[in-house]
Amino acid sequence: MEIFLDALLDALIDGVKMLPFLYLAYLLIEWLERHHGENIENALAGGGRWGFLPGALLGCVPQCGFSAVASNFYASRVITPGTLLAVFIATSDEAIPLLAAEPSQWTTLVLLIVCKIIFAIVGGVLLDFGAELFSRRLHVGAEGEALLRQHLLCTTDWVRLDRGTITEEEVYAHACARLPAELHAAAEYIIYHWNEPIVPITGTADVVRELKARGYTLYLLSNAARRQHTYWHDIPGSECFSGTLISADVHLLKPEAAIYQALFDKFDLTAASCLFVDDFPPNIEAAENAGMQGIVFHDAGQLREELKARGIL
Repeated sequence: MEIFLDALLDALIDGVKMLPFLYLAYLLIEWLERHHGENIENALAGGGRWGFLPGALLGCVPQCGFSAVASNFYASRVITPGTLLAVFIATSDEAIPLLAAEPSQWTTLVLLIVCKIIFAIVGGVLLDFGAELFSRRLHVGAEGEALLRQHLLCTTDWVRLDRGTITEEEVYAHACARLPAELHAAAEYIIYHWNEPIVPITGTADVVRELKARGYTLYLLSNAARRQHTYWHDIPGSECFSGTLISADVHLLKPEAAIYQALFDKFDLTAASCLFVDDFPPNIEAAENAGMQGIVFHDAGQLREELKARGIL
């Protein structure tokens, strides 16, 4: 009983010592939210898809005040899911004030905060850069997304961009003429930065590298705008390809028969020696009509099994 009373007394004394610090911490957060809420919102939202950086830093402020603020911002579609996750991961509890009150633990405290920031940034990156298509990251709402699809992504201009018969500047000008002013920035982002990021399909790079290691020669035939050349080498597995043929460069599109013949001519290939992989069945049908074998791609596992069945892997 005496040990229990001693422990209770020590806990009470330590708690009383911490009360002023905790009170000041809550007071600071309340003051920041009341007088600098707009600045905090700008810091979180202004970073766009990089908002997880200020989110990770602000989340380290003791207690859960910034988590509540970030939740409200996300509910209002001001910040991205990655920013919200970064704030949640970095959020600090009573351990921070307790460690700060003990000078001997300051080294541990610094290490803890650094680790929380790193984990928060990684979590934000994975969520914002890997989980959403670019149109949804723009936070333009369902109506805005529908307008962007109707007046930009599902237009003949978007097709002509891949054919190489129109410039990005022309596509942007045409889109702005059709879209409300508040969607112009979103249209600009889609046109000039739609590939940021291109999220690799899990396992495909491994299949590509295994094919290369077995001595197969790989080529890319892609419907894409000319800017594809600027980001192609950033895609995992691209180093295994011996050459590329991009639709915009030859003013042709899959599944037009002429683009397959252009592939054969450019790389001195015979159709019978080629296996064509594509995720769009009409492109595979056209490839087979051109004399190639074809596989409709669904995922890396399915592709690997079909390649094994053909004795290629």
